[in-house]
Amino acid sequence: MKPKTINILIIDDHEIIVEGLSIRLNKALDNVKCFFANNARVAISLVTQNPIDLVICDLSFRNGSTLDGFEIIKKIKTLKPNIKSIAHTSFDSYRIMKKALKSGFDSFLDKGCSYKDFSSTVKGVLKHGNFESETMKHLKSKRYEYIQSVFSDSFFGIHQLSHKEIELVLQCTNTTDRNILAKRLYISPSTVDTHFSSILNKLKLSNRKEMTLFAMEFKDELESLLEY
Repeated sequence: MKPKTINILIIDDHEIIVEGLSIRLNKALDNVKCFFANNARVAISLVTQNPIDLVICDLSFRNGSTLDGFEIIKKIKTLKPNIKSIAHTSFDSYRIMKKALKSGFDSFLDKGCSYKDFSSTVKGVLKHGNFESETMKHLKSKRYEYIQSVFSDSFFGIHQLSHKEIELVLQCTNTTDRNILAKRLYISPSTVDTHFSSILNKLKLSNRKEMTLFAMEFKDELESLLEY
């Protein structure tokens, strides 16, 4: 009995990448039919007109596409919530990976990943939906090592922060300007400075630049504390 056709949409504007993905997919799976799009308009049209099983999507485009991969997958998931998807990108970053997963992707692959990682991830996502690739495990490991080396003493100070201090730290992902922060948090600039001193002390950080890095790395943990 002939196996069911697996319809896979590749969204990328690099011809070499598209060709490479097609080769890998046909090697990894039986009876694959590939569809191709190099921008959001074509991608969404193909999704609405065909029974796509899996989307493999780049996150950035050089052809002037008005939407990046994060926005494309959000639109696709709105139209077809059950479509499975993999972010396929050259951005080797834990934060980009987290953003991709929050946007609706089921897994994340580096464009330079091994065939073994690619094959197991495609099969895993098709079978289970959410799937942790070797790329993801590597990025999580790198982040853990980074946190241990740079913020080993800082993380334990999170629970000492007041709600207002947490709000201030989170704002530091955008700016550390005392006047802007004062307006956003409805406090005086001098109070901002007082909070900064307290935060640096509690988190054992040296300056506001380190605080910005801390805020970016621990954004999820900080936001979760505001829920209580």
